Formats: sequence, structure tokens, C-alpha cells
Amino acid sequence: MEIIYLGLGSNTGSREQNLKDAQSRLSEKISISGLSTIYETKPLNCPAQPDFLNMVLEARTGLSPQDLLAFTQKVEQDMGRSPSSHNQPRIIDIDILLYGQKRLNTPALTIPHPG
Repeated sequence: MEIIYLGLGSNTGSREQNLKDAQSRLSEKISISGLSTIYETKPLNCPAQPDFLNMVLEARTGLSPQDLLAFTQKVEQDMGRSPSSHNQPRIIDIDILLYGQKRLNTPALTIPHPG
């Protein structure tokens, strides 16, 4: 089992509830062991949209980085995020920040997260 850190963000709808819903859905396949406080940030590179509520969660997983990415993207889609919402307002955004000590740089996934 690897220790992972995921960044969650939401800037549409009931932002705090979206974060809670994402946590619940994520816990179906990962074991959440810690949560940051929720904090508010301005959008980066796209200022003409609502502020984000963000948080980080610590968890353990047996999923590979690629399977974890597929799972987080499915959670995003199941919650209503469209695949083309990059730099647009979104109900949920889930980023893989860290995956153990792994370093990865592929077109689909960069770990540690560059942002």
C-alpha cells in the first residue's frame, strides 16, 4: 500500500458538499487517513470565475498510479465534471499530488503534481 496525497477543489454548486461527496466516493477504493482544513483560493490562469474551495487528503492505496488516475477521473465524471473543463469552472477537480516516493512524467500523469 502506498501513501498518496490528493488535492480536491470545487468552484461551482455547493462547493463544500462537493468536496464531501468526492471524499465519500474516493473512499470506495482508497483508505483515507487524513484531511486538511478546507481553504479558499482564487482560480489560477482563469480569473473570471468563482473562487475554489480546496483541501488535501492523505490516503493509502493498492492501485497503481495509472489506475488511481482512472479512478479519480471516473469520480470527477460521475459527479458531473465534463472532460473538457480544464481551466473552466468545475464541480470537482481531483489531482494526484504525491504517490509514495514515485516520480512519473507521462502525457497523462505527472507525479509529483507540477502545480
